[in-house]
Amino acid sequence: MTIRLQREAIKDHLSDAPSLRPLLSDPQFIRRFWLDALAFVVRETGITSLPESCPWNPNEALSDGWLPPSH
Repeated sequence: MTIRLQREAIKDHLSDAPSLRPLLSDPQFIRRFWLDALAFVVRETGITSLPESCPWNPNEALSDGWLPPSH
């Protein structure tokens, strides 16, 4: 449920500010965003075994029903 809610929130933000959509194709933006997210995850959960760079296509990850592949 959380993934679906977060995905919808991101879509709402992109709808409100469509000029942000090109940032999903900007490698520097994705890297900064990913590093911020990693810092949050480590701080909140203590999990440190996540990839150092985003392994998914951001546009694909916003598709309804998409989930990261399980390992």
